[in-house]
Amino acid sequence: METKPSRDALMEEGTKLYGLRQYNEALALFEQAARLDPESADAWCAMGNTLQELRRFEEAVSAYEQLLRLDPENPYSWSCKAGALRMTGAYQEALACYERADYFIRNRQQVFVFPWVIYANQGRLLERLQRYEEALAAYERVTILEPTLPDGWKLKGRVLERLGREAEAQSCFERAHQPGS
Repeated sequence: METKPSRDALMEEGTKLYGLRQYNEALALFEQAARLDPESADAWCAMGNTLQELRRFEEAVSAYEQLLRLDPENPYSWSCKAGALRMTGAYQEALACYERADYFIRNRQQVFVFPWVIYANQGRLLERLQRYEEALAAYERVTILEPTLPDGWKLKGRVLERLGREAEAQSCFERAHQPGS
């Protein structure tokens, strides 16, 4: 008698394949895991991330919507959906998702290990939309949360240059190159 693999076993093997960049194979396992346990936030998250790697962004958005149905207060989930929406060109929807992520971070509804990532991605999108003052505010959050992160200072410096604030930009670039920033 053949036994079916458990959701956990499927997730573990899918994660290994994902790490090996065997995304199609990983996706098949994550989909199986979600069919076995449709309430598995991990399976929907892994599916969304894998679909993004496969550049199937609309499908990734759908997976993240399922994830958010299960875990609506998780800033990472909102950030993932924002990233997929950004890749489809749905910039305003992506910004709304970043704002939801920000809300849950600021209200500490859930702990998120790397909140600066959300603000860096939000800033990049705002910069792309030429909303430089708002991008600057996002990058300032990055430098507050991770003051030793050189990339945060570089991003902030770049947007300050775009705003014509050369002296402040130069200060940021210098800070980015200091050991231990």
